[in-house]
Amino acid sequence: MGKYQIDPKTDLPLIAEDPELPDGHFKDDNGAVVNRLGYLIQPEGHICDRKKNKVFDYAVLEDNHTNIPLVFRKGMGLRNESEALLLSQNFETEKSVKTI
Repeated sequence: MGKYQIDPKTDLPLIAEDPELPDGHFKDDNGAVVNRLGYLIQPEGHICDRKKNKVFDYAVLEDNHTNIPLVFRKGMGLRNESEALLLSQNFETEKSVKTI
């Protein structure tokens, strides 16, 4: 994520489009290129980390190619559901194993 202020009403980044950049590209408070949701991006639109390594390909991004896939968003509860599924599968496996 880039560095910017958050609008308390919308929870969206307060960033302005830079006329020198392509559409959908903005600059954060540090001058780094971000998308409209404040994710650091490469020139091709891929979301990247602070070291400019691609993290999410442009093609897999949601919400008009600006948001990371839903399963990776914080607080989605995926981990708890996955843990429960793994525990239930492990339990079923242990029940089916016979001791010789």
